[in-house]
Amino acid sequence: MHPTPPAQRLVFGVSSMAGIDPKQPLAFIDSSSFIMKENVFPYCIPDKRDLTPTELALLDFLLKQVDGVTVEASELKVVARCGCGECPTILFGKSMDDEPIKSSDSRAVMDWSGRAANGTVIDIVLFAKDGIPTELEACSMDCGDVETWPPIDEIQRT
Repeated sequence: MHPTPPAQRLVFGVSSMAGIDPKQPLAFIDSSSFIMKENVFPYCIPDKRDLTPTELALLDFLLKQVDGVTVEASELKVVARCGCGECPTILFGKSMDDEPIKSSDSRAVMDWSGRAANGTVIDIVLFAKDGIPTELEACSMDCGDVETWPPIDEIQRT
């Protein structure tokens, strides 16, 4: 067991990712600032590409429900994905040369949830900075595996 630093608490989780012990902490959360400190894998990994048709349709659907976003989904590129390498979380830029912006450097502009095809309830959070989406995050609400985005007709605001 890792010693718990003062003013921090451990976050444990069950994971199907190879090599990760569910009894070990996934991260430390600083209770004074609520900033996640990576412990197991990097925040994000490079993934320079266009959005897939599924990602584009989902992001377009979500952006129509958000005030203050100044770009269209079609103007964005994927510049990175979640460091876990398993979930569908993606980080955006206006060009593939842009550096990813962490969620701690942007703000959550909307929160949705939906049920994926495997039955997992997924929380979907859109982060933005200066009116430009920076990240679309997927996380399990019921400790299930997050492999794909829920179908659009299964998504609702939380």
